[in-house]
Amino acid sequence: MDMEKLFDDLNDANNELGLGNIGTLLKSLFQLQPAGIEITEENRDALKKMFPNLKPTSTMWDLMKDVGPFSKKLLQDGDFYKDFRETLKQGFKLDLNSGNWSYEEVIKT
Repeated sequence: MDMEKLFDDLNDANNELGLGNIGTLLKSLFQLQPAGIEITEENRDALKKMFPNLKPTSTMWDLMKDVGPFSKKLLQDGDFYKDFRETLKQGFKLDLNSGNWSYEEVIKT
């Protein structure tokens, strides 16, 4: 998924309808929004694999541009998938008793 092309295509489609460059407007809004992801020692490895260009000053647009290449690599590179899966296993712990939890304990309505 190429975000630049997607938003350019959105511009083209809207220009045909006389609606203007909505893709450019949306892109500029995403560029103004901070990504809001804190890079810590615990998440550094996983984030580096997912978003190799991520910096403390990254914007939502920066993240959106990295999602496509990450997804493609995840789906097409078996070794990358296995390595990424192991990275996540190291960072997440599932309570051994979680299968016995009631729905109400897990999801507050």
